Amino acid sequence: MDIFIARQPIFDTRQNVYGYELLYRQGTHSNAFNSAVDADEASSKVMVDSFLDIGINKITDGKKAFVNFTKNLIMNESATLFSKDTLVVEVLETIQPTPEIVEKCKKLKDQGYLIALDDFVFSKEFIPLIGIADIIKIDFLITPEAELEKYFKIIGKTRIKFLAEKVETREVYNLALSMGFAYFQGYFFSKPVILSEKSISPMKMNYIRILKLLNSPELDFNALGAIISQDLALSYKLLKLVNSAAFGTRNRIGQVNLALSYLGEREIRKWISLIVMMGISAENPQEVLLLSLVRAKFSELLAPPFQMGIQKEALFIMGLFSLMDTLVNQPIDVILKDIPLEDSIEKALVEDRGPFAPVLNFVRAYEQGDWESVRSLSQTHHLSDELIQASYLDSLEWAKELNML
Repeated sequence: MDIFIARQPIFDTRQNVYGYELLYRQGTHSNAFNSAVDADEASSKVMVDSFLDIGINKITDGKKAFVNFTKNLIMNESATLFSKDTLVVEVLETIQPTPEIVEKCKKLKDQGYLIALDDFVFSKEFIPLIGIADIIKIDFLITPEAELEKYFKIIGKTRIKFLAEKVETREVYNLALSMGFAYFQGYFFSKPVILSEKSISPMKMNYIRILKLLNSPELDFNALGAIISQDLALSYKLLKLVNSAAFGTRNRIGQVNLALSYLGEREIRKWISLIVMMGISAENPQEVLLLSLVRAKFSELLAPPFQMGIQKEALFIMGLFSLMDTLVNQPIDVILKDIPLEDSIEKALVEDRGPFAPVLNFVRAYEQGDWESVRSLSQTHHLSDELIQASYLDSLEWAKELNML
């Protein structure tokens, strides 16, 4: 059975990543929502096969892994296949809290596993599970504020933590935070709070100048080296990168201009862009940079199946720049006025059109678990399930390793 696994971040009150909910489906060429397929059987097979083969730590980097558990997964005690230090058992809202289910959850709880109630809506029959649960997940978008206040009044003074789902803007995040939620799930960090009167900081303007140089038709090595040499953080990251195992340099390189010469023009445009993005992202949650890196590598790896192999560097830059508006709190079209990106990249980022747009749309759909869009795009562009999943996992691993440099 072909499988897809993506992840959605879950943040704490300091906007640090507490864990990821793992989003999984069967492959694109079968309908994951086919009512003829037994949900318990399909979920059990997907869960066991995927996490035994891939490994949870590879996907979550040791952070908590929130996993939806069906009735069969709970009754079969499948959770015990995985570490209690990593796994959070999400009890689906469709599961009836029978005495058998409650007993199995209590057993998992006694063994040290965290129990979360997914898409929670209060009713008296769930009181036994509430007594066991560590985390209660609430769809923040569809739950009335009065209902939320009632939940906090009834349950909020206990040890249970509340998690707000569907937090897609910073405004929603701030509201949930003020109400007492401990965890927040969604992509609020990837949508910028645009303040028209806010200027870009001098340091970030310096980075923008570097990006402008990098994307000029003719690269001025001397000007680029001069700017980087004046920035201690950039110089350090460049030299550390060039001397890392990724490049396999025999002799240690200790000068910026020598490092640039070693890289060569084609690689400079990619790698210096990465280093600059790391600098720009310093004031944002680390997940913003990590997601930018994943998007960049994923877009690059998808170039051949999208029949754009010769454009892989440009697709890499597109993915990397796809969160630039969040990083500098400026509209993307305003930012790109100062950076002469390739026309196809700019059209995809600003107008969601052009030859690169399908790749960016595919990457976004995959990371958010929008499996219907993934299935449609993969069939249109003849992408195999194996290639997609392998490319995504390789991108996660690459981004994690690069982020540690």
